[in-house]
Amino acid sequence: MKKLYDNSKVFCLMLCLLAIQMAANAQALLTSTGYSENFDGIGNNTSWADNNTNHVLGWYTRIVTNNALTTMKVLGPTTDKLNGPEQLFMVNFGSSPASQDRSIGFRVNKNNRPVYAILRLRNTTGKDLNQINIEFDLKTIYNGTGDTPNGMVMSYRKGASGVEGTFTGTTGWTQIENGKLFTNNALPGTTAGLVAPVNHKTLISNISLADQEEIFIRFVDSHTNGSSGSEDDLAIDNVKIIPVRNFYNKPLVSFTEGDVTTWAINRNGTGQTSSDFTSNWQRFIVQHDISLEGPLTVSGEGSKIIVETGKTLTLNGVLTGSIDLEGTAKLIINTGTLPTFGTLSPSSTIVYNGLKTAGNEFGEFENLIIDGRNEDGVNREIGREVTVKGTLSLINRGKLDLKSHNLTVVDPNFIYDSNSFIKTTGKGSVRMKLTAGGSSMIPIGVTTISPVRLTLINGNEDYFKVRTINELWSHYDASGNPSGVKFDSKAVNKTWFVEEENLTDSAENEMKVALYWTSTDAALGFGSEPNIHLGQYVNLAYWSHGPTIPKPVAVNSIFSVERPGLSSLSVFAVYSTALASTPGVLPVELTTFTGSRSGNVVNLAWSTASEKDNDYFKVELSQDGKSFRSLGQVKGNGTTNVAQEYSFTDAAAPAGTVYYRLKQVDFDGKFEYSKVIAVKAAGRATSQASLEAYPNPTSDKVYVTSSKSSGQGTLTVYNSNGKTVLQQKLQVAGGRALLLDLSSQVSGFYTLRLENETGTEVIRVVKH
Repeated sequence: MKKLYDNSKVFCLMLCLLAIQMAANAQALLTSTGYSENFDGIGNNTSWADNNTNHVLGWYTRIVTNNALTTMKVLGPTTDKLNGPEQLFMVNFGSSPASQDRSIGFRVNKNNRPVYAILRLRNTTGKDLNQINIEFDLKTIYNGTGDTPNGMVMSYRKGASGVEGTFTGTTGWTQIENGKLFTNNALPGTTAGLVAPVNHKTLISNISLADQEEIFIRFVDSHTNGSSGSEDDLAIDNVKIIPVRNFYNKPLVSFTEGDVTTWAINRNGTGQTSSDFTSNWQRFIVQHDISLEGPLTVSGEGSKIIVETGKTLTLNGVLTGSIDLEGTAKLIINTGTLPTFGTLSPSSTIVYNGLKTAGNEFGEFENLIIDGRNEDGVNREIGREVTVKGTLSLINRGKLDLKSHNLTVVDPNFIYDSNSFIKTTGKGSVRMKLTAGGSSMIPIGVTTISPVRLTLINGNEDYFKVRTINELWSHYDASGNPSGVKFDSKAVNKTWFVEEENLTDSAENEMKVALYWTSTDAALGFGSEPNIHLGQYVNLAYWSHGPTIPKPVAVNSIFSVERPGLSSLSVFAVYSTALASTPGVLPVELTTFTGSRSGNVVNLAWSTASEKDNDYFKVELSQDGKSFRSLGQVKGNGTTNVAQEYSFTDAAAPAGTVYYRLKQVDFDGKFEYSKVIAVKAAGRATSQASLEAYPNPTSDKVYVTSSKSSGQGTLTVYNSNGKTVLQQKLQVAGGRALLLDLSSQVSGFYTLRLENETGTEVIRVVKH
């Protein structure tokens, strides 16, 4: 009997020792699928025990110098400064007081009272780790009065022995890179519904955490100014720890999908190797130049290939998966399919040698090289908008066809040769940014290279777009569609489209355009012409020839001309003086239209630079800027390239402000209206084009500018029946463009009337 009693005591003692040992060894586990904790299991407990299965296994809390916290309180976010004792709070961030959505946080009412939350994990993945990802939500319990948001600092320490006594020290702890994590200072602390968490993701790299080894991750809230109530009180929630394994390639020339053992966990090629390319959270790091010689799929969640700085990965096979380029890393693509691009260093380079891309895989690059490998007739096409932040290089007959999509080169840096260029076979344009004093040569073309050099001499930073086509017509609409007469002789067989995006600031710009072409671009008879023009198609109505220029001499088989002093951009072409003077070719170019008043007599004067089929001008008058009547007509000069002067006198002008316009009529009955000028009761009319609208005609949007008006004004739009269809109050600044949307209006004639304290201006607009 005594023996049985002794055995019972021994058995109980063993159970107690086992329980103590199990408690001592209790810890959270980092498995191959990761670790997560949302703290909701704590419920409404008011006591806290470190590393306790009844609370949160693996978690410890401390304040100041390793003092443990033993009590806690459940509360919601608050706007009240803490007046009670400092303690641990399990914060309710749910939608109601009964919610069990918990976060772990601290409230402190004294200065320099740092608080700590520590997570203890043991690696049970069965593999050595060299990186772990950390993700969590940082929440605000109390929103302090200070302007600077409070934050937490993260650090880590490996091993188990003696660590619990150093939770609040610095020795042995390594701060995590990018481990200073802030909340949003604008977060209010009033109700749970208003307190939005800030999600943070960071990582611990190069930790060499062996299988079964432990690691401690520490969150520290220093509370430097805790007593003033100016610092935020914080909480953490939804913690996720994800194991990541790095594998480095061995110094081999090439690899295929079956060569997984060529990737080892240590840089020197030793240690565990990868078992496949499909497991989650694997990073295959290219530390030696290497080529992929067959198809490869890297498909695991969070898995990717990373090319280190200065190294090159050549894809002779299709890579399906994500890839990062660090530093000056280079990726050479010799297939027609692009991988998924992750993080691309600003100094990285992608060389595309594929015969033809699938198109939609193009996106955003740092530095991009299009290498034609000296193959004729091969184009690289894009099927979506593309952005290059660094340098775009086109080499060895490399051609990139934009089709209908835009290519943005943020800093317009281009490297190219005479046989390599950007093809604009559709409506896609090259888009680039220029600042005052900046200039860029854009290598565009269709069948041959036909660059544009655009210089912003003075003005505001803006984006500009350019493209070209292999033909020249007498007329173009707002979308760049040609009409009228096609010129097959005495011109360069090209049209260049150049536009600025922000027309609001264009009136302040001074620009220069230079156009380039080869002898194969010249139409019949152009080569023998001694003088030429760089013409600009203005207001979708007429060609402004600009000065007469002697025909240039080719440099390296390339001809060029330039036109400075431009304040606006549109459609440009190069043609001979003979073509500009040919009867029936160019429309009437009205250069001035002014009026002056003396009593009841108004004298009108206008001039033209050139005319085509001009039968006569009809002079029309309006007293309200909307309804016009004919006063008389002045005979035109048919077709001429010589400047002409015209005048008309209204001997019985009505009192008050009156409005005049010209109706220019061709021999075939076609006509166009001039802009409207206003002549006040005393004084002179505004100068020509004081109120302008462009494009005119338009299919939807029109920009309206006034060179004289400023201040608060009202813009009213009347249809052809005199009915108001649109009215808006706006701030007018002289020369600044006002955007007017007529897309919802039917086709027809519209009168735009701008009124403010400086007067009234009127212009007629045609809506297609």
